[in-house]
Amino acid sequence: MPNLVFRDGFDTYASVSGVDVGVASKWPTAASGTLVTGRFGTGQAANLTGASTDWITPTFTALSSFTFEAGFMVVAGTTGSIIFFREGATNHVDLTWEADGTIRAKRNGTLLGSSAGGAFTVGSWYSLQVEVVISDTVGRVTIYLDGVQKLNLTGLDTKNGGTGVVDRIYFSGGSGSIGGRYDDMLVQDSATRLANPIRASTLYPTSDGATLNLVPSTGTSHFALVDEALASRTDYLSGSTVGDLDLLGLGNLPTTPLSIQEVNAIVYASKTDATNRSIALGVKSGATTSDGSNYALSSSGGRFERPLAVDPNTGAAWTTSAVNALELQPKVTV
Repeated sequence: MPNLVFRDGFDTYASVSGVDVGVASKWPTAASGTLVTGRFGTGQAANLTGASTDWITPTFTALSSFTFEAGFMVVAGTTGSIIFFREGATNHVDLTWEADGTIRAKRNGTLLGSSAGGAFTVGSWYSLQVEVVISDTVGRVTIYLDGVQKLNLTGLDTKNGGTGVVDRIYFSGGSGSIGGRYDDMLVQDSATRLANPIRASTLYPTSDGATLNLVPSTGTSHFALVDEALASRTDYLSGSTVGDLDLLGLGNLPTTPLSIQEVNAIVYASKTDATNRSIALGVKSGATTSDGSNYALSSSGGRFERPLAVDPNTGAAWTTSAVNALELQPKVTV
């Protein structure tokens, strides 16, 4: 199974700016833009339209071949390159979306090839899958929309200097005449798309578990302080003793997927004193509790993620029943 090196569903951010609960808590460059209703009518999507709405992902594992997948919509329809696959500041491959529904792939602005017209409709959501190989001689760009191949370019020079890898993706909102919306985004370390379109489903705490050491900021219900759809610093759980933890039950998946690529535990957290503090993003699956690594906290706060490609209780791929029974276990470790 391919490994994910980047993922984002955009559901929990309270704003675009802000290192505590905004998009900037994960994305090092997120200029302007907005968050809008997600592609399935729930959650959120990134809306990048207009000048200076440029976002760049955090640096991920450098890859010479990979697949980028997302729910994607062209918002306005003149012309413009709005997705750039980069090595540092070097653009290797960029994608252009034209008013007539044509998709073009370029090497740093030099045309590599175009799809037929009418490949997409402005204002419609698609499942976008882009397979890319970076090479001077055997480069490849293959694009699918809703599982239908729209562009297949092989035997190309897709390398624009550098060492021939991609380690971040740059999204541009253009000059105001073109822009894109993105949801359920991932990058995997194989230039072979997943068999089925992906969807990122965000599950929130819905119940208190058997162990509750953390202190509620108000009231007695623990899960109710961390079940907001959007991250908030108003209500919270706190702990000051190493080993303090809460077990929190989560809601069920909204659908029954054909397969589950990974589970990603997400927590927004900060510290309130000068002492070094860390937490673990633990989970309890079946009879198995897994703390994972420690995450150092700052006073300004931030977003912390722990991806789990397999179920720690079985060592195998996640099942729907296992995810539906999963408990989150944030724990004070330092």
